[in-house]
Formats: sequence, C-alpha cells, structure tokens
Amino acid sequence: MNGDLCSSTWCSDRRLKKNISTYKNALSKLKALKTYTYDFIDKEKIHLPEGKQYGFIAQEVEKVFPNLVIDSLTHTDSTVYKGIEKEKFVPVLAQAIKEQQQIIEQQQEENATMKEQLQSQNQQIQSLKESKQRQQQQIEALQEAVQTLQQESGMKAKTQR
Repeated sequence: MNGDLCSSTWCSDRRLKKNISTYKNALSKLKALKTYTYDFIDKEKIHLPEGKQYGFIAQEVEKVFPNLVIDSLTHTDSTVYKGIEKEKFVPVLAQAIKEQQQIIEQQQEENATMKEQLQSQNQQIQSLKESKQRQQQQIEALQEAVQTLQQESGMKAKTQR
C-alpha cells in the first residue's frame, strides 16, 4: 500500500489514536452556529462555485470548533483564506443527533408519565362526579322525605285541633 494513510478511512483505527475521550455538548455547540445562504464574490482564478450556496462562516465556526477550520493559501495570489473541513463535522453531527435523541426519549418518558397521571386524574374526576350525582340524589330524596314529614305533621296538627 502506498500513499498517505490519513487520506483514507484508515485514520479511524483505534491503534492510531491516544487521549481518547467521549465528545460531549455537541448539540449546544452546533446550536451556536448560524447556517447561511450566500453567493460567492466573483474571485477570478479561485474557481468558486456559482449560484446559491449553503453553509457556515469559517470565522464563526472557528470560535466554536477551532480544529475544523484551516487556513488555506491560494495558488494564484498567495492570499490566505479560511476553510472548513466539513468531513470532520460528521462525528460532531453524529454526537449531536445522539444527544438530541436522548432528549427526545427523555421527553417521551415524561410525556408517558404525564399521560398516565392525566388518565388517573380523569378517572378521579369521573368518580367524584358520580359520587356528587349520588349525593345529589340522596339530598333530593331527603328533601322529599322532609316535605312529606312536614305535610304529615301539618295534617296531624289540623286534626288535633
């Protein structure tokens, strides 16, 4: 095999790495970046793409992900421009997706718990409504009994006179 080892996917081999640690807070860091639409300024001899582009501003990315921004020297006028190594964004994006998925799953669990609580509360409300209805019926029955007793006692008082 000839060539640069890191120009291929082999640079991902664990045996080539040290100081390995889990990358965290990718989502919050990505949220700090603004995504833009833009057109390149017509810079002859640099061969920039034409038409509407989508992307980031390298100087802004550099504040959040300094390792993803490189200084690139043009071959034509020795001007140094900043560039973004977009392929290095892939692990950051993958971690952000995992973090977002964890948030989604946590919210789904909370949502399920709240649904259960709501269902329980609705059952309690229904039970209370039924109890209130039974009590209302008992009150009405007692009121009728009181009226009947009052009428009967009124009749007895008239007959005793």
